[in-house]
Amino acid sequence: MKLKYHYLCLISILSLGLLTACSKAPKADLPANLQIIEDFDATESWTSFAAPNSSMKITTDEKEKYNGNSSMAMSFDIKDWGGVGSSFKDKKQWNPSDSLFFVLKGDSSGKTLMVEITDNGGERFATAFPVNFTGWKAFTIPFKDFKRRDDWQPDNVPNDGLTLTAVEGLSFSPKDKSNGTWNVDTIGIIQGK
Repeated sequence: MKLKYHYLCLISILSLGLLTACSKAPKADLPANLQIIEDFDATESWTSFAAPNSSMKITTDEKEKYNGNSSMAMSFDIKDWGGVGSSFKDKKQWNPSDSLFFVLKGDSSGKTLMVEITDNGGERFATAFPVNFTGWKAFTIPFKDFKRRDDWQPDNVPNDGLTLTAVEGLSFSPKDKSNGTWNVDTIGIIQGK
């Protein structure tokens, strides 16, 4: 009887240890020279925008995450335009950084995601790629790959190139007329190569 009790206690302790070990998500491998600017443990600094005939919704997603406690889920139904963005309260000095880093959970849809930087004075620079993968994928996009948008710029913005000396914001937008949900996690800048 005593031995059976000790055996049950041992199983309970081992089970509890295994349960604790399994419930802790392993920390994702991130570049050593990454300066994280957003980990999405909350999404208060991000807002959605969309044309009247389109919809874009953002939520903090604690189930789907790459690193940390949560990611940002962006659910969209785009018939014209829409996206999610963050306007920085204090302008960011990203120069002399090399690249933008973020992690995206794709859906193999082939839809195009546009990533846009709002540089000093509101000038917009963007890059885009198809989301033709499933699951989490890390992206390191050199700043030289961001080109000045020639399809739209706000009125009276400078045309002085991507200086990265006073970055005002960052946004993610589906370019295609489409619907779905993508998750974004762990945005940062790579400093040095």
